[in-house]
Amino acid sequence: MKKNKSMKKNYLSYWSKCIRNWSLVIGLAIFATEFSFGQDDDGDGVTNAQEVIDGTDPDNPCNRLSASITGSVSPDTTGNGIVDACDPIPIPCEIFFYQVIDGQFYRYNSGSGVYEAIGSASFSYNAMGYHELDGLFYAMASESGTDFFGDPIVEHDIIAIDGLGNKYFLFSPTGINTNQNYNTGFVSGNFIYVVGQYFQRPVFKIDLATGVGIANGLGFDAADGAIISDVMYGMAGNKLCAIDLTYPFDVTFKTTTYCSVAGSPSGSPSGNFGAAFVADTDQLFVSSNAGGLYRVFNYLSASPCLVQGAQTVQTTNNDGASCPSAYAPFLPIELLAFDTGCEENKVRLNWTTVTELDNDYFTIERSRDAINFESIASIAGKGSTTTMSHYIWIDESPLSGTAYYRLSQTDFDGTKETFKTRSVNCSVAQNVSLYPNPIENVFLLNSKYGGSISLFDQAGRLVLEQRIIAGMNTIQSDQIASGSYIAVVTLENGTLEVIKVIKF
Repeated sequence: MKKNKSMKKNYLSYWSKCIRNWSLVIGLAIFATEFSFGQDDDGDGVTNAQEVIDGTDPDNPCNRLSASITGSVSPDTTGNGIVDACDPIPIPCEIFFYQVIDGQFYRYNSGSGVYEAIGSASFSYNAMGYHELDGLFYAMASESGTDFFGDPIVEHDIIAIDGLGNKYFLFSPTGINTNQNYNTGFVSGNFIYVVGQYFQRPVFKIDLATGVGIANGLGFDAADGAIISDVMYGMAGNKLCAIDLTYPFDVTFKTTTYCSVAGSPSGSPSGNFGAAFVADTDQLFVSSNAGGLYRVFNYLSASPCLVQGAQTVQTTNNDGASCPSAYAPFLPIELLAFDTGCEENKVRLNWTTVTELDNDYFTIERSRDAINFESIASIAGKGSTTTMSHYIWIDESPLSGTAYYRLSQTDFDGTKETFKTRSVNCSVAQNVSLYPNPIENVFLLNSKYGGSISLFDQAGRLVLEQRIIAGMNTIQSDQIASGSYIAVVTLENGTLEVIKVIKF
């Protein structure tokens, strides 16, 4: 009996240990699941304690510390108390447009037509827009993949894209139709608007703070959209589609043509237009899938028209977005230069346009404080032209001290565009003034003294040299190539003037 009792005790002890061990295993498994180290999260080839999300794994110091990112991405995304290389880099907006083409994020310079790849290609995403709160682009994933931390991305997830092209999972939205593909969208305020590709083209408004989407319209039949003053615009074939997001079921379609400008195509646009962009002065642009960036003129009217001004790549899968500071050197007025100078106690203003469209007139405004301006002159424009035009206007009665001049342009339909402000002080003696600048085959040099002018190219080679007299000099420059130059004016009074010159 003692023997049996002893055996029983041993059995009980054995099973008790087993239960305790299994409890420990189960507890560790629950702990591992809870704190995300039940798998090789950091990609170092082993599953270990470093998988605890503390950011200390030397193989991957950027393993995520904070898994709950909703709304805007905090600069300290990893939650380690500092902003470091693990955190998203804001988009360096400047003047650029952005496109995602077949999963590759690009910075696009509309002035040169040059694309710069940012980061590496990844899963495809659409409905991209810029968020002013954090300087990142937001978009909706259109296929599965992984984000910067290795977290899984599935179709319809909302992601953020930073200035290095890194993608960050934000949330899986609720309240939207997940049976749809979404290929159109834009960010406005703290909302991302996405448009379904099928079934009446529904528009959903998704709150970036809560992740909740609500229906916000039907029938926006465009491949991409851009929002200006609460109205989303996009091209659907040769028609401009517009939906007022404050009255979301009011969708209009306007037939477009090519604007009547020399050198532009005629007739109605054909083919498909993909990406849509907005520039800094509410200018609307669309990119043709066949190649070509077009500005949409008169988009508020019943008869909008398109003018091509840059080349884009041919594609069938792309989406576009832009920052508030984006700029496109486009018609109706492509202003190449606007300068001020002094001439015998008078102020000379000169400006050069490369192209003009429906340009009725220019207005010159003047101010003492750069805040309160008054109109002092109106100069007729050239209407529509693709030929470079030079303008000069003299202020015969300038203000004493520093004065500020502002140039604006008005179309025949009343649309107005204002350019940058220039300052000048003709109370301070100026020895030399050169105009126009940029130059073409000839330019003028007004000098207080005699002397000489030497023109050097960017390599420091002398390309032009000429004696000058006190007063107005005419300089022939038809023998030098287009490019940037440095003009060195050596005067008889012993002074030296250096001026940057552009030959067009």
